[in-house]
Amino acid sequence: SLSLTHAHLFVPSTPCTPQPGDVVFRSQPHAFALLSGLNADHCECCFSSGPVKRCAACGWVAYCGKGCQLKAWKNHHKWECKALKSHAAGVPGGVVDCAILAARTLLTMQRAGPDASVTKEIRGMVYDDAIVKDQRPCARFVCLLLRDYTLPLNPSEEELCRLLAAFQANNFAIADDLLVARGAGVYPAGALLNHSCLGNCVMQYEHGQVQVVRCIQPVAQGEELCHSYVDQASTRTDRLAKLQLQYGFVCTCERCGADGGSLLDRCLEGWRRPGAAPDPELFKDGEFLPPLSLVDWESQLASDEPSPEQKKQRMRDLDLGESIFQTFLPFVPMLPFQKHSQRKKKKK
Repeated sequence: SLSLTHAHLFVPSTPCTPQPGDVVFRSQPHAFALLSGLNADHCECCFSSGPVKRCAACGWVAYCGKGCQLKAWKNHHKWECKALKSHAAGVPGGVVDCAILAARTLLTMQRAGPDASVTKEIRGMVYDDAIVKDQRPCARFVCLLLRDYTLPLNPSEEELCRLLAAFQANNFAIADDLLVARGAGVYPAGALLNHSCLGNCVMQYEHGQVQVVRCIQPVAQGEELCHSYVDQASTRTDRLAKLQLQYGFVCTCERCGADGGSLLDRCLEGWRRPGAAPDPELFKDGEFLPPLSLVDWESQLASDEPSPEQKKQRMRDLDLGESIFQTFLPFVPMLPFQKHSQRKKKKK
């Protein structure tokens, strides 16, 4: 059982202590959209990959079977098909994806009515007023798209800008088990959770788009539920910059608030600066001594943005231990690595 004490705060309301792995709650999206770059081999209804057939009318979306096609047609596609055929071609994929999600959200609100809880939850999503003006180019394309909707939707440009600003601050990337984004969704319940770079829960997705909030640390009665809005394996500098740009706040969590950041962050910062070795002071006790394979720091920094595999390797090479590894990369399953090591032992 959860209680909302003020905006952006969920706390357990009963004497319970959720443990790592426990599911706090699940929620369905009020609207969702598949990334347009995946249309060729993913179903836009269930997000499954494999053989798909494109919509014969618009040629923009595709489905894995008749069931998903009918479900999507009844839910949203019969109103957007003509519009996508007329306007989506030649427009950057990110703009189209955002416009489709905005149109489907407006459709959900119109069908539910102004007094419905769904509508109130969407309108209640908070955002920074400073980012509203940045949404105008996309808002204008949404207006263009809505002109050919077979169901009349006539929001003003200002209303669309505010909706898109709320999207930027509250929407979620719907990721698969490998943390690869497949789409985006509107989850007002999940958006109530605050940020911490040392969050006690994470967001996962089941059955395509069902959002699951799962604990990664014990949560005491009255403790706030938090998750990280950004990649926890990125540096303190990168995290602070992204949070300021996208969400409009400066993170002061336990991990970021320390002078220069935590020991882990100082190690990551050393890794991040091209051509620079980490501060020798970090390794004086031998606890974080880098292996010989990492002596050539410059070759380890060939790319400006490390790949997910490089980030995972970075954590393993620092020998932080499985518990810390799971804390900072909670989505990455340990099982494949364990199986790999077991196979090696059996061969020996």
